Amino acid sequence: MKSKILMLVAAFMLVFCTVASAEALTQPELDDTTGALTISGQIEGYGYADAFTLAVFNAGKSYQDMSEYTPEEIMLTMTHFGTFMTDAEGNYEVVFSTKNLNPGDYTVVLTAKDGAVYSKAIFVASRDSKIKFIGEVADLVEKGCTADELKAKLGLTGADAVNAKVFEILEDNVIFTVDADALSAIVLANIKDTEDFAETTPEDFVTFLENCAYIQKVNEGELNPAEKAEFFGLDEKYMETYTDSVTGKDTFADNFKDGGYKYTSEIADAFETAVVMNVLRNADSWKDYKGLINAHGEDLGIDTDDYEDFNTTKKDKISGYMANSYDDIEDFVDDVNDAIKEIKKGKSSGGGGGGGGFSSDKGTSGITGVDINNYPIDMTPEAEPVKFTDLEGFDWAKEAIDALSKDGVVAGIGGGEFAPAASVTREQFVKMIVDAFDVKATDAKIEFADVEAGAWYEQYVNVAAQNKIVSGIGNGVFGVGDNITRQDAAVILNNAVKMIVENGKLDFTDSDEISAYAKEAVKQLSTIGVINGIGDGSFAPKANCTRAEAAVMIYRLLGYINK
Repeated sequence: MKSKILMLVAAFMLVFCTVASAEALTQPELDDTTGALTISGQIEGYGYADAFTLAVFNAGKSYQDMSEYTPEEIMLTMTHFGTFMTDAEGNYEVVFSTKNLNPGDYTVVLTAKDGAVYSKAIFVASRDSKIKFIGEVADLVEKGCTADELKAKLGLTGADAVNAKVFEILEDNVIFTVDADALSAIVLANIKDTEDFAETTPEDFVTFLENCAYIQKVNEGELNPAEKAEFFGLDEKYMETYTDSVTGKDTFADNFKDGGYKYTSEIADAFETAVVMNVLRNADSWKDYKGLINAHGEDLGIDTDDYEDFNTTKKDKISGYMANSYDDIEDFVDDVNDAIKEIKKGKSSGGGGGGGGFSSDKGTSGITGVDINNYPIDMTPEAEPVKFTDLEGFDWAKEAIDALSKDGVVAGIGGGEFAPAASVTREQFVKMIVDAFDVKATDAKIEFADVEAGAWYEQYVNVAAQNKIVSGIGNGVFGVGDNITRQDAAVILNNAVKMIVENGKLDFTDSDEISAYAKEAVKQLSTIGVINGIGDGSFAPKANCTRAEAAVMIYRLLGYINK
């Protein structure tokens, strides 16, 4: 009887080698490329050339299904059968070919000489069968199948479906964690959108299904696109805004729930909208809006050409035209563009402390956080030149003050007064320089320990530091609140224009008192007439710089470089 069985067994290969195993039958391994099914183990009590039998049964079949052992009966019951022998330690390794087997469940059964039986369930699917299946899916879609028909073909109902087993997709795979009907629709849309889908490799096919599942996971509000930024093709600029400015990141996925997205490109667009809307709804100050304009103004439709032509003061004036929050991007863009037009005309804002001109129709008094009372004296430029009432005795500075006031570089302190003799702090002077010379921000990251995040001066100090106009007073400190000295004002001025004057000379009676780091700047500026000392032949390098003196220095330097 056994001889009949052996004569009918399909072709197989037998390999003897030493393996380390404590099981009589370990889990068989299938190489889907070669079709080789490797069966190995170590049978307790076996030695050299001890015999055992191996059989591979079709799903649900066993020896009991054979009564007469006819060829037909054997072929319906099993695919492989053979008698094999172990090495001296009872180890064995047998390789069967599965190239002619249909994809499906099989059982490997080992019978030892003492009658002990061992079995392992396996699923067989060759690479050729996987490639054939992908071609069948492509043909089905090309013929115009429905999402339900595609779902049935793919077996998306669970990991126990044959086609899931063919591609070794386990139950906990993302494919089986989302709604099967919705996933089928996404898969159908993306197959239609993929050229030469039939050429997809088995590995890429599984990845394709997983990627479609990630899209559906976003639709179900279970996945924040930012967690898979590269896969969804999220713009780096919007990712930076998301990282730096978006609040409630733990609930951000809710923005995409029930979105019905089928493509990653749709999710990328939705992500950009969600990021912008999050900033608009949760803005704490003009700084938040300004960051949005700087990063994404052109994308949003803001007139960035005119906006970039504004100095920092004019940009900040836009704040008076803004609502406290927005529920519509278009409203925000309209307000910004309207503000740019009005400011370009020279009109002042109807909000944020200005008088007359355009006012927002959002029912607000301007975005919070830009109250002029929280700013220093130099943060409130007038819409038109002011005839200051306290310049008597400062005729030498009047032309400079009036001109810079008109351009928004300096401003009064209220009540028509300028306070020309008042001292200027380091941050106030830097603000004047940035506005006067229209200094632009760079990508450089500069941090000072005493520059408070969100403070009115933060952006000015950072811009000046980025452009190497200021470097602080040492130990990572800028010197916020300190009055600026005349020599430090000269250094900052000179750094702003990076000027070199040939044959300069330092000819003050107190030149020896000028600090070494400031001498070159004082020499440069005195040579071209920007600074002339205090009237007695001295420069007074360590005296506080007054508001009038600061205005004159800036005005003269602007005149020199523009002549």
